[in-house]
Amino acid sequence: EQTLSVLRQLESSLASMGLRLGDVAKMTVFLVGDPVLGGRMDFDGFMAAYRQYFGTEEQPNLPARSAVQVTGLANEGMLVEIEVVLARAATGAREAVAAPGAPATGLHSADADFAYCTVCHGSEGLGNAAVGAPNIAVLEPWYLERQLEAYRDGIRGAEDDYAQEMQVVAARFDDAQIDAIVDYIASFSPKPRVTVSEPAQGDIERGRELYTACAGCHGTAAQGNEAAGGPTLAGQSDWYLVRQLEAYIDGRRPSSPADPRGTQMAAAARMLETRDAVRDVVAHIGTLAAPSARTALQRD
Repeated sequence: EQTLSVLRQLESSLASMGLRLGDVAKMTVFLVGDPVLGGRMDFDGFMAAYRQYFGTEEQPNLPARSAVQVTGLANEGMLVEIEVVLARAATGAREAVAAPGAPATGLHSADADFAYCTVCHGSEGLGNAAVGAPNIAVLEPWYLERQLEAYRDGIRGAEDDYAQEMQVVAARFDDAQIDAIVDYIASFSPKPRVTVSEPAQGDIERGRELYTACAGCHGTAAQGNEAAGGPTLAGQSDWYLVRQLEAYIDGRRPSSPADPRGTQMAAAARMLETRDAVRDVVAHIGTLAAPSARTALQRD
């Protein structure tokens, strides 16, 4: 009931600004542990209410979403609080709305399209472990373009909840918008990930030996190799590398037969026979410096 009430209030507040639930690009949900559930948050109860407002025939938008359990909220007795980031389509621009009563900021061209991306990946593209978003500032333009197209076309997106959210976001973009986003991200200086979680613990020396099988596609210094289709790994978030390798090993990637490079990568990843081997390789990659520059993407 509380979630329904909060969503009704949100819908009303948006309407007062000339906006609607379809303009929500990102939602963060704070849930207090429910004593009835042994102190666990009632995520299923939240989702039951959420589905009445999002992903319906009338309102099909599914924003990127994360849920966090908290010990309490400022309003005593409340079990749910929802924070949203909005992006509204307008003629020639999208408008990001910070809060009720605050002036809208016009965002044009790549800035407008990238507004969706900054919610999770940050204003400099460095990523955010809390929402499962990797460092995109270190990635090559050709790889970013390929992945955005794969998400948009449904080739990627089924491997986990994070990928599903990414697919929903990418589905908004046409080819021109993807080109603009990629060019915008390419304007950032490549930077290594900021470690906000415990680094991968592994045997660096053993990881160096295991990595020799990866070098053919990703480069001896994990700098990437466009001809082989292998993206830069150096400077990438270690937790993200572990998550993707495990997805390949477990058979969650690739999630479509239309991803031959993913099939190739899955076969290579399965050569790492244990989870310790995964962490060893990632620990070695963590010792390598991120590239200092990128090659510009050449389009026909």
